[in-house]
Amino acid sequence: MCVVYLPPPVKLESLTRFLEHTNDILDKTDQVIILGDFNLGVVGWSRNLDGGSCSASNYSSPQGIALTDFMALNNIMQMNPVSNEDGRVLDLVLTNCVTLKVSNSLNMYYK
Repeated sequence: MCVVYLPPPVKLESLTRFLEHTNDILDKTDQVIILGDFNLGVVGWSRNLDGGSCSASNYSSPQGIALTDFMALNNIMQMNPVSNEDGRVLDLVLTNCVTLKVSNSLNMYYK
């Protein structure tokens, strides 16, 4: 399990460095869950028909391409469809665990 915070604006070099280090770890483990604020609002996410994973859209930026390539190469899914007040999904849940589910917060103080 890994928790990530990439401060905005996310530079391609920072994201690439993180993804390369993560690749090294993925070579040594079977299951992975990466949670965090990736601050990649330029990438859109929509829930797939399977009700679990999400598909990326609008990922033509170098950062979006780097992330989606990493996901495809490592058979990683993005599971969080919950958007912020601006309609963007910044907090990603990346995993190869097909049984993982993400739901909205039940906390009435969360906006």
